[in-house]
Amino acid sequence: MAKGDPVLPTLEVVQQLEALPFTPSGVTKRGTPTRIFPVAAIVLQVDGILREEWKDQVEVSPALFSAYPKGFAPPPDMGTLVDTSYKLIDDESPATTQQCLNCVLRPGESPCLACHGNGMVPINDSDSMLTVTCPGCSGSGFVPCTTCDGARESVLCTVRYVNDKPVHQRRVFVPQVHPSLRPYLEAAIEPSATWPEEQRFDPEPSFVGSAYRGAAAVRSEEDFHGFFYGDALARCIAESKQAGSGLAKYELRTYAVPALWLVREIGISHAEHVAYLFEPDGKLRLVRGSSTMT
Repeated sequence: MAKGDPVLPTLEVVQQLEALPFTPSGVTKRGTPTRIFPVAAIVLQVDGILREEWKDQVEVSPALFSAYPKGFAPPPDMGTLVDTSYKLIDDESPATTQQCLNCVLRPGESPCLACHGNGMVPINDSDSMLTVTCPGCSGSGFVPCTTCDGARESVLCTVRYVNDKPVHQRRVFVPQVHPSLRPYLEAAIEPSATWPEEQRFDPEPSFVGSAYRGAAAVRSEEDFHGFFYGDALARCIAESKQAGSGLAKYELRTYAVPALWLVREIGISHAEHVAYLFEPDGKLRLVRGSSTMT
């Protein structure tokens, strides 16, 4: 096998690793596989960033307006994929300097929140009748205005709020196999695992030349090294087209998971459907379905 080639659960490999008996079709020796189907499931992994953005008109002090970042949030960072928030002044919207509306009655000052403007607070914050001078305002009952910081004027501006939230989607698409095997095979494939890069592929159709002038034909690979996707490919393509909907940025990866589907005779009128596949760590795994009538 060449370097970089995927490890495939071919009949020869399975026989070598599992000492699996095999007889030609038509021979029904107990436990012997009489039919084989090379199939391939597909793992779809999507990592992206959902960006929420809104604006609000606020009143801030001149100093805060000068120091606040302005403009637009940077593009989503796919390298970190963590929750990130931004608050920026929208410099595309007009900003107006005005008399501070929060301290109209006493310009530059606001009632102290610690003592509610009376200059005294209870001892030890209890319900005691004994009081002391409020340390927050030194007994004056007022502090610098919380909006204009004592400047007596404020800036009415628009603030842009941006929240980036990572989004992770993981799906498994199993081709048409026997109903007795399908749920077990689907459960055996871990969509969040780190699959080998040798199994990564592009599910999108490719365009090939046509004999007709100006025409092109669409061709998609129907198998992965001889293991057939079946209807799993069409379902994966349809899902991948919807995966990035609403995301500011995303990355999509698809991996083929080859499986050797075998039908084994376990009695005169009973058969067992099983599948062999390689797990992400390279271990061969046997997946058993329930027995069925033949």
